[in-house]
Amino acid sequence: MGRRQASRELKLGVERLFSYAAWTDKYEGAVHSPPFRNISLAMNEALGTVGVICPESAPLLGFLSLVLPLVAAGNCVVAVPSAAYPLIAGDLYQVLETSDVPGGVINIVTGRPLELMKVLAEHDDVDALWCHGDESICGTAQAIVGR
Repeated sequence: MGRRQASRELKLGVERLFSYAAWTDKYEGAVHSPPFRNISLAMNEALGTVGVICPESAPLLGFLSLVLPLVAAGNCVVAVPSAAYPLIAGDLYQVLETSDVPGGVINIVTGRPLELMKVLAEHDDVDALWCHGDESICGTAQAIVGR
C-alpha cells in the first residue's frame, strides 16, 4: 500500500466515520400516517451481535465501512480485520478504548479469516454474519449458516 492510497483511504475513512456517527439519532422509531385513517409506528430493531469478516483490500476503509453502520444501528460487533494488515485495526482499538464507545460494542479479533469465520458462524451468541472476502470464505460461511 503506497502513501497516496493510504492517505486517500484515511480521508474517506474519516468522512465515513462522521457520516455513520450522524446516523445514530436519525433512525429511531417514528409515527407515520399511512392512507385510510390508520397510524403506523416504525421501530428499527438491532440484530444483536454481528460477526464481520473484513476484506483484504482497503483494510481501514473496509473495516470502518462494515463495522460503523452496524454500531450506528445498535448492534455489537465482533470484527475480523484484514489478515494482510491487522495492525491498522489494532491501532484503531486504542482509539476506541479512549472514546465514548462502551466496552464490548466493538470487538476486534485478528487471525486467519477462514478459521475465525467458522467459529463466528457456529457460535450461539452471534446473531448474524457479514462476510466480505474471496469466494471460498463466503461459500464456507453460507454452507455453515445454511445448516
